[in-house]
Order: sequence, then structure tokens, then C-alpha cells
Amino acid sequence: GREIIIAYEPIWAVGSGTPDSPTNAIQISSLIRSLTANQNLKVRTIYGGSVTGENAKEFLQHNEIEGALVGAASLQYNEIKEILAVAKLYGG
Repeated sequence: GREIIIAYEPIWAVGSGTPDSPTNAIQISSLIRSLTANQNLKVRTIYGGSVTGENAKEFLQHNEIEGALVGAASLQYNEIKEILAVAKLYGG
């Protein structure tokens, strides 16, 4: 089958510096999977929306969130270094 990656980022989080809660991101990930079930797709969901080195673990420690879509933090060496370390630890 085909593989697709869907990034979830709530509109209010775009450029706000305020991330969604991991609990809500997990619920949205589950909803995405249920909507794409039986489509002959391997669906991966990732979370975007004010991901930082400080909060990356909150999201990536959950199996339902399979990666991060990093915005502004990707422009800061120390931030992206920390996010990559967390992603490596949790397989995100």
C-alpha cells in the first residue's frame, strides 16, 4: 500500500508560540487514523504547532504521535539539536 504522512497543527497554534496539549493531539491523531482506515494507506501522523526542545518530549513520548513538524524552532541550532535528540530517543 501507499504511505502518507499527515501533519496536524491547530490553526490557533500557527505562529503563536502556544502548543496544543498532547492529549488533544493524540485524539486528533486517532481521528485521522479512523478517517483514513480502509483506504489502502499506511498513515503516519505528526504534530506541528510550536514544537520546541522544551516540549518535544511531551508529544513524542506517545506512540500515536509519530514525529514533529518543526517551524520557528528549526531556525535555532540549540532548539533543533534538542528536538532531534528527543526524536531519536522516542523514535519520532
